[in-house]
Amino acid sequence: MNSSVAGWLLCLTALCLWGSIGTLAKASAVQWSLFFKAYSVGVGASAMVLAVAAAPEVRAIGGHRGAAFYGIFGGLCGCGGSMCFLSSIEMVGVTLSYPVVMGIEMTLGTFLFYLLDRDALNVGPLLGALLCVLGAVALDALAQLRLADNERRGAPPEADGLLGAPAVKRGRSLGKVEFLPEGDDDELDYVFDSDHSDDACVPIERLVDALSPTKTKNQWDDKPQGARRGVRRAVAAGVLLSFWPAGEALAVDAGATVPAFMVTLGLSHLLSCLILLPVRAAYLRRSGSKQPPSVGICSAAWGYGFVAGAAWFCGAVLVFIAGEDIGVTVAVSVARCSPTVAALWGLFYWGEAEHASPRALAYIGAMLCLYGAAILLIARSAA
Repeated sequence: MNSSVAGWLLCLTALCLWGSIGTLAKASAVQWSLFFKAYSVGVGASAMVLAVAAAPEVRAIGGHRGAAFYGIFGGLCGCGGSMCFLSSIEMVGVTLSYPVVMGIEMTLGTFLFYLLDRDALNVGPLLGALLCVLGAVALDALAQLRLADNERRGAPPEADGLLGAPAVKRGRSLGKVEFLPEGDDDELDYVFDSDHSDDACVPIERLVDALSPTKTKNQWDDKPQGARRGVRRAVAAGVLLSFWPAGEALAVDAGATVPAFMVTLGLSHLLSCLILLPVRAAYLRRSGSKQPPSVGICSAAWGYGFVAGAAWFCGAVLVFIAGEDIGVTVAVSVARCSPTVAALWGLFYWGEAEHASPRALAYIGAMLCLYGAAILLIARSAA
C-alpha cells in the first residue's frame, strides 16, 4: 500500500477515535473529576502497554534528555488542558466553552506547527483551512443554541445508552448536562441527599432529572464570577492543548521515536492527574466550602472513562505515525477536525435531529461541509 494512503487511513482512524470521546463522556454521566480519573488511567495503561511493546525505543530516550523533557511537557499540557476543559464545560456549558477551546487550539496550534515546519507547508491553503474550522466551530455553537431551545420546548423520549447502561435522554444535544455538577468553587448547590450515597450504581436518569437548569441559571445570575472562571478555564485549556502536539516534533528532532515520546507523555499525564486531582480535592475541602455528596457510580461509568483515555492515546499514536508519511502538521490538523465525528454521534446515536429545527439542521450541515473543506485544504497545504 502506498505510504501516503496508509498515512491518511491512520489519520482518519485517529479522527474517529478522538471524535468519539465526547460520546463516552456523555454516556458516563458522572462528575467530570471521576470521569477524568478513569480517563487518565486509560491513558497511563495504554502507555504502559506501548512501553512493553517498544521497550528498546523507550529505553533509548534516556540518552536524549531533551526528548524526555518534551514528552513530560506534553503530558503536563495534555493533562492540565483536559482538566480545564472538562471543568469549564461543567461551569459554563459546552456551547460557550467548546468554541473558545477549539478556536484557541486550532489557531495557536496551527501557528506553532507552521513555525516548526514552515518549509514543508503552503501557507495559503493552511490559512483557508483554519478559517473553515473557525467558521465550523461558530456554526456548531449556533446549532447547539438552537438544539437547547428545542429542548426547552419539548421533552425528548428516553432511551438506553451504550453497552445497555442507562443514559441521558436522546434528543439532548451533545454536551448538555454531560457531567453531574460537583460544586466546583461553590458555584452550584448539591442536588442529592445523602440517603442515596450508598448506591452501588446511581441511575443516570435520576442524576439528570435531579438537575435544575432554572436553579443553576439563577445561581449564576447571583454569582457571575463563576461564569468568568469557566471562561478563563476554557482559555487556559485552549492554550495548553495547543502545545502538547508540538512537543512530538521537538522530541523527534531531539532523537526520540514516536513510541518513546508517547510513553513518556502518557505516564506524565497519569502522574499529573494523580497529583493535581488530590490537590483540587483538598482545595474544595477548605473551611467554608460546600462538600459534594458521596456519589456511587457503576463500573460501566469507569469503563467509559478508561476507554476514552485509551482512545485518545491510540489516536495520538496513530496521528504521529501518520505524520511520518503525510506530515505531522497535516495529520494533527486533520485529527483536530474530530467534531465532525462527534456531530455524527449526536445525530445518529443521541437523536439530536429528532427535535432539531430546520435552521439547526442547516447549521449542522454547513458545519460538516466546512470541516470537510478544511480537511481538503489541509491536504493541499503540504508542499
